[in-house]
Amino acid sequence: MDRLNLYSIIFPAPASEKAAPVTDQWRLAYDVMDDLAGPAARRQLENYPAEDASLSALAGILFQSEQDIYLAWLLAALVPWRTAPLPPPGPKGQLQLPIPAVVVRDGLKVTNKVFEIVIRAFRNVDEVTTIRGKFTAAIKQAETPVEDIEEFSRESLGMAIRRWGSSWRMQVVLALLLDVVRTEDEDSQAG
Repeated sequence: MDRLNLYSIIFPAPASEKAAPVTDQWRLAYDVMDDLAGPAARRQLENYPAEDASLSALAGILFQSEQDIYLAWLLAALVPWRTAPLPPPGPKGQLQLPIPAVVVRDGLKVTNKVFEIVIRAFRNVDEVTTIRGKFTAAIKQAETPVEDIEEFSRESLGMAIRRWGSSWRMQVVLALLLDVVRTEDEDSQAG
């Protein structure tokens, strides 16, 4: 799809939107997905090799089923829409659909369940990324054990996961993929 420039054919922009996908760094997202959930990763999950235990452990947490792997690949396919802003609330404060959700609904005609997962992933990605950023900063400072910081207590993280719903793993996957691509975007702009 990337090599043949088919992205805009498979995932066309909604007619009402001026946003366009940015596929420059997209390859990074699907390379990460291949490392996490590609054929080699699936074999590793079964064997859980010691030399790549952290990647296998992460994949084991994020992917509980083949459906999770499918959803993660779908979210990776939507990474080029990362620059599309969330639409402002509509009348009566109704949340509008994120543009990537509209794109996947119109382009692939996904089921309602998949559609809802995509909506939640893009609505919550900023919160997931913020928590990950704070967690990473706390680990780097290492003045206090992370377990002792109230913000990262089991209860606080549990409440966040509860807010995100049953698709929290896919929301974490999207945040991870977007972080990889954003980091590369920032590096290429700086250099």
